[in-house]
Amino acid sequence: MYDDVARAATYATDQIRRFGRFGRFDPARAADAAWAASDVLHTAA
Repeated sequence: MYDDVARAATYATDQIRRFGRFGRFDPARAADAAWAASDVLHTAA
């Protein structure tokens, strides 16, 4: 289970970073990825 949580958190981190690159920052998508990561980590705890 913890491997899945770590994988999901890594994916969300990558998504947040991707949305901030190349001048195409999309705060709504970055926020969605952050909330998704938070939900996964909260559920795992």
